[in-house]
Amino acid sequence: TTLILSLSGCAGGGGNSAPPATGVAQAEVALTTAEKAATAYVTLPACPTAPLCSDAATIAKIKAADNAAFAAVQTARASESPSDVTAAGAAIAALVALVPPAPSPSN
Repeated sequence: TTLILSLSGCAGGGGNSAPPATGVAQAEVALTTAEKAATAYVTLPACPTAPLCSDAATIAKIKAADNAAFAAVQTARASESPSDVTAAGAAIAALVALVPPAPSPSN
């Protein structure tokens, strides 16, 4: 989530903002990070077969959000427009919000 928040600050149009290409690169990194978390959830056994499990409805929402985030990053890459970079950051944030937190290891 921190990466997503820092991305939105770089995408703005202020005089001290990072170049759009930097924002696109940050969006790509943020998307990869979000997809890793999503993959960890999606590959869990289906509920209710295990204590740690994935819900089919949540998986469908994650897949739709991932597709939207990927498309937004591709658009930002093609245009390098600050508004498209900001939109990509918002799409990635929406994906991150859908992925349940990873369970903490129990000792």
